[in-house]
Amino acid sequence: MDKRKPKEQPKEQSQPKKMGRPRNCETPEELIEWFLEYTEWVKNNPFLVQDYVGKDGIKVDREKARPITWKGFEAWIYREKAGWFTDTYWMKDEQFSPIITRLKECCNSENVDGASAGVYNAVIISRLVGLKEQSETTNETRITEVKVEVQRKDG
Repeated sequence: MDKRKPKEQPKEQSQPKKMGRPRNCETPEELIEWFLEYTEWVKNNPFLVQDYVGKDGIKVDREKARPITWKGFEAWIYREKAGWFTDTYWMKDEQFSPIITRLKECCNSENVDGASAGVYNAVIISRLVGLKEQSETTNETRITEVKVEVQRKDG
């Protein structure tokens, strides 16, 4: 009796083996839908900030608008949808790259508009968006003539 294992027949060549994490967003349209859901979530979930008003300092909770940010969107996807999502991976895909670029522009536009209206802190938003005020200061000093007179005391 032969105890050797029979040789396996070669499998048909199918699709190549997938490497890395499986995709958690199948189409650019799905990503846009997620972004719209995220913006709705942001609008419906403002920050609650404690404040004290009046001469007696009565404690009140005030709602403050939550900014729409790309990092916030990535964190929202992680919590609400599909787990890990980073733009560095998705920007390599020619289907997703233009969509991600436009969505980031939407985030920046929303934040700049909010900062312009005084809803958000303009300094923080300008840093997030990459805006900065540049001023150039030039100091120029010219020395036209220097006279040195040496006197000797003999003494």
